[in-house]
Amino acid sequence: MNLKILLLSLIAFTTLAAPSCSVASRRSGVENVWRQAGSDKLQPGVSTTKDVLAALGPPSQILDLGDRMCFYYLLEHTDTGSLFLIVYNTSESTVTYDRAVFFFDKEGKLEEMAMSAEGLPTSKELAGTQEAAASKEQK
Repeated sequence: MNLKILLLSLIAFTTLAAPSCSVASRRSGVENVWRQAGSDKLQPGVSTTKDVLAALGPPSQILDLGDRMCFYYLLEHTDTGSLFLIVYNTSESTVTYDRAVFFFDKEGKLEEMAMSAEGLPTSKELAGTQEAAASKEQK
């Protein structure tokens, strides 16, 4: 009888105290090609909407500002870490945004452009970092 109680107590304890955790990473939005070489060719007063579309692809949003137009590019990266227990759960997320905006006059000429100060790595850079980490783990 004591063995049965001990065994049930042990099962109950491990079920209640057994931690589970998860780590997730998610990217959404358009690829941040405005950070790559070649996008520096876009010049206010010279470049047009066609030049920006050719260099960067379709934006996340196109905003009609009356006599102006804005192309808004956004890449969002979310890292989440979670701990799950039967009696307690917690989760923490960190969201980082990489943005670029391009303002055009009514003729479609680029007037102003700006991007967020801190950028996210591009997919190519991210893949290179992951490959380097994987090869390091194999050694």
